[in-house]
Amino acid sequence: MDRRRSRARLRSALSEAHPWLAETDVGPRSVDAGPCERCERLPRLLPTCGPQSPGALCRTCAQTLGDDAWCDGHVDDGRRARAWAARLPDDWADIVTLHWISTGEVTLDEAPPGD
Repeated sequence: MDRRRSRARLRSALSEAHPWLAETDVGPRSVDAGPCERCERLPRLLPTCGPQSPGALCRTCAQTLGDDAWCDGHVDDGRRARAWAARLPDDWADIVTLHWISTGEVTLDEAPPGD
C-alpha cells in the first residue's frame, strides 16, 4: 500500500474515533503543525492573540497563561477554547501528532515529542 493511501486510511480512522479533529477554530486544523510556541514540547493546539502571547499554544500553556493569551476583544473566545481543550482525551497530543502525520503536514521524525 502506498504512503498516500496509508495516510488517508489513518486520517479516516482518526476522524472517526476523534470527531474533535474536525474543528477549525481550535485544534490542529486551526494552527500550523509544530510544537507549542511557549514550551516547545507539546503540539500546538490553540491560536491566541494576546499582546504578550507567544502564538499558538498547547493545552497546558493555554491553561497556564489563561486570559492573558488572548486580547481583550477575544477573552471569551479564549475561555471557550480552553474549555474545549480541557475536554480532550489525555492522549490528545499523540492524536494531534498522528493527525498531522496523516495529512502530510509533518513526518514522523519532525513530529513534536509529546508527553
